[in-house]
Amino acid sequence: MRCVKQFSILAVLLLMPSLVRAGYLAPDLQATLAQASPDDKFKVIVRMAEEADISVFPQGQREAMVQHLKDFAANSQKDLLASLPAYGGKVVQVKPFWIYNGIAMEATKEVVLDLAKRSDVNCIEEDKVIRLEDTQGGSDPGINAIGWNITKIRADSVWRVFGYTGQGIVVGNIDTGVMVTHETFGGRWRGGNNSWFDAVNGQPNPYDDNGHGTHTMGILCGGSTAETIGVARGATFVCAKAFDANGSGQTSWVLASYQWIASLGDSAPKVVSNSWGTSGSNTAFWQASRNLQVLGVHQGYGVGASGPDSGTVSAPASYPHLIGTGGTDVSDVLASFSSRGPSPSFGAMESSVNYLDPNWASSRRKPDLSSPGINIRSSFNNGGYISMSGSSMATPHVPGVIALMLQKNPNLTDRQIWQILTSTCDTFSFGGPYPNQNYGWGRLNAYRAVMGTPPSGVDEEAARSLVFRLPFSVSPNPFTSFTTVPGHSSDRYALYDISGRRVGSYKGDRVGEGLGPGVYFLRPSAESTKLLRVVKLR
Repeated sequence: MRCVKQFSILAVLLLMPSLVRAGYLAPDLQATLAQASPDDKFKVIVRMAEEADISVFPQGQREAMVQHLKDFAANSQKDLLASLPAYGGKVVQVKPFWIYNGIAMEATKEVVLDLAKRSDVNCIEEDKVIRLEDTQGGSDPGINAIGWNITKIRADSVWRVFGYTGQGIVVGNIDTGVMVTHETFGGRWRGGNNSWFDAVNGQPNPYDDNGHGTHTMGILCGGSTAETIGVARGATFVCAKAFDANGSGQTSWVLASYQWIASLGDSAPKVVSNSWGTSGSNTAFWQASRNLQVLGVHQGYGVGASGPDSGTVSAPASYPHLIGTGGTDVSDVLASFSSRGPSPSFGAMESSVNYLDPNWASSRRKPDLSSPGINIRSSFNNGGYISMSGSSMATPHVPGVIALMLQKNPNLTDRQIWQILTSTCDTFSFGGPYPNQNYGWGRLNAYRAVMGTPPSGVDEEAARSLVFRLPFSVSPNPFTSFTTVPGHSSDRYALYDISGRRVGSYKGDRVGEGLGPGVYFLRPSAESTKLLRVVKLR
């Protein structure tokens, strides 16, 4: 639930004589407090009035960024924390955070109302319970081969043609835990204190008392046996448990998992899969996910399973700075359960600086793309395999492909990853026109995404180049047969592939004609140092 500052008479709701700035309390919390007895305690999150901005740090200074977050939060929260002992047993389970500037606690109505009056508090909201979607399970067909979902997105082609399996890349998930001893992982859990975190029960060793986390991790990176079920089957993994045996988790458990990942510094996973979500307008994870992103941790989220109605996308997938994934079946038909866009407006929280989609403000388009999510066979917490369906199953495919891309180029930014993934999707005669609020830009294609990823240190300028950086543009982009340079039909342009090899010279009215699908770079003249990225689809 978003905290929106507004003034109203809370006394009417709570039958109290004083005026309180009710905007400092989330509306659903106001309603709960109105019915509460004095001794009732509530799990709440107190968000401070100011947030640290680590985007001003030079890229790569993780240690300095984390220290700044810690120092900023400690200084901001110290007066409030110092006031809490005076309440005695009316406030318990106090947990200060620095991944966002806030404090989780259990407190009585008196404490909550007092804290809401403070000028250093922005808002107070419930520490909401998030429930994993009800995934539909099926029996194990025992195929002893590569899963259909893996071949559908052509991840096996990436292994075979390019040799990228995610080896050397550390991935992770926030879920119900993982059975790390499952054969599909082949001992690729990294191991040690920096590879497991339990926000639910505080256990020191990995486990999964639900099965959901083992299944999603299998899709992300399983496949050390003939049962090849994972996209990045060579990646090492870590895991955080934020959901219990019943598939429920507190908001603060997820935030604690974010904070644990951020605390790992250079040992943090490069990409984290998140097969969970809550109401699309909920901003509880906005700042923490953004800080994690600035720290260099790429993230993927499921759009949820509340389809087929429009405007049903869940958060954090609904945020413009994060990638949200929808679910498809074996025939590339969008699942009826897959949530649809558009995303809600987040008002002043939004900034075009953080948009992955440069046209976000006008489209609010979600999902960003789609991937297989029905009858997906993967590992389970009994040591065997099971087929399941849901947005949860679609989600890990995208972080898995990101891991393959990062093996080729570990320096990719989130915006570069988004541009490559969305410009290399498969589209179909049905479900269009693309992009749209159902499929996004289309269905994930791992092979074309990796092919379209510039090697590390090669064509970095090209990878950053956008249409508006040159005094001309091409239309359309992406294209299928050829593209044109409007107003320059007679001029000639050189085209280069992702390795920097010149592949031809084209007149401005038929650029790229005859080339195979892929990512290319257009140069206006031999003397020019500027490049324009163009994408040819099949």
